[in-house]
Amino acid sequence: MSEHCIKIIIPVTGEFGTEQEQIKISALGKALDMVLESGHEGEFDGDEYGDGMATLYLYGPDAERLYAKISPFLARAELPAQSYALLRFGPPDDPNVKTRKIPLS
Repeated sequence: MSEHCIKIIIPVTGEFGTEQEQIKISALGKALDMVLESGHEGEFDGDEYGDGMATLYLYGPDAERLYAKISPFLARAELPAQSYALLRFGPPDDPNVKTRKIPLS
């Protein structure tokens, strides 16, 4: 896959979130994975919890196209306040890579 990345950042209760929060976030990750696999737009690379946040990782050749594909699912997910998507337009080791933060709530 390409160097572009989208991180979906979701605040959770406590350090790692409640069981209900984790179930909801896991379901969102599975839905995004299915959407990306069906359209060959990119890939879902899992999630991570800590510091009161859940982060979903998605990768593909074009962060804008990737976001356009997943944004309808994010809109219906009823994410908590302060949730956002962070789009990265290039490799992680490039200090000049362009990023864009998109509020989701």
